[in-house]
Amino acid sequence: MVSGHKNIVDFYGAYYHQAPRTPSLPEGLWIATEFITGATLQDLIGTRKTLGERWISYICKQITTGLFHLQKKNIIHHDIKPENILITSYGEVKIGEFGFATFGEKSSSTSGTITYSAPEVLANFTNKHEYDHK
Repeated sequence: MVSGHKNIVDFYGAYYHQAPRTPSLPEGLWIATEFITGATLQDLIGTRKTLGERWISYICKQITTGLFHLQKKNIIHHDIKPENILITSYGEVKIGEFGFATFGEKSSSTSGTITYSAPEVLANFTNKHEYDHK
C-alpha cells in the first residue's frame, strides 16, 4: 500500500454500497481517502497564470519524490496531470486519483489522459507493445 507517504493522498478503505440500504446514496464502489483542503495544481495554474521558478521547482521535486515512492512499490500511476496533483492549504504537494494505476514493473496499458501521455506511449498506442523498457 502506498498510504503514509507525504506526497501521496492517503487511502483509508473501500466498500461497495448497495442502493436499497440507503436510497439517498448511489449504488457503487465508494473509496475513502484523506480529505485535502487546498486546490489542484490545475486550479493553481488557472488562478495564478504564472508561477515563480522556486515554486515550480518545489512542486516538481515533491511530485518526483511521490513518483519515486510509487516506483519502489511497483505502482504505475498512468494519469499524472495537473488535475491529479493536489496542493494542500499548508503547501504540501500530493499525488491523487489512482483510478488508472497498475501494479508491476512494466505495463502495456495505454490508459490515462491522452493529452498528458508520453510520446513512447502514443507511439505504441495501437499495437499495445510494452513501452516501459525504454
